[in-house]
Amino acid sequence: IFHSHEVERVINYAYSKGKIIVAAAGSSLPLIRDLIGIGFPANLPTTISATGLRDTAKTGGEFRLGVVSHGGIKNDFVVDATPASSEGTSSLTGMIALLWSVNPALTRDEIMDILIRSSNFYRERGAKHPLFGWGKVDMLIATELAIETL
Repeated sequence: IFHSHEVERVINYAYSKGKIIVAAAGSSLPLIRDLIGIGFPANLPTTISATGLRDTAKTGGEFRLGVVSHGGIKNDFVVDATPASSEGTSSLTGMIALLWSVNPALTRDEIMDILIRSSNFYRERGAKHPLFGWGKVDMLIATELAIETL
């Protein structure tokens, strides 16, 4: 919730070295979530923001934020069946690791491009959703895109 210039400097340094930083969009109660939207440091342009969704198999395919997940225009991706942004962050980080294991030569920008191009809202409308960002990453498509760049 609170901005730290020291943390931002560290993130900017890592970013300048080509690193990927994935941050939780925020994991707090709905009242706080509705007041602040995407929290620090996930709201920085140098981080990838991730959040959780309730299980879409149980919601009839409807996207609903996890119980302690944040959404908003600065959100990048959602992870299905994860009640909190923190869990979405670790899952998205695992997806990135998988892409790098398939093609270790990928740059940070190529990874981000692959994540975006394989996400549901990009494929459906070519734009971010105002609450759920680029949406859910389809890892089959993402892996195929990573292999194509070999």
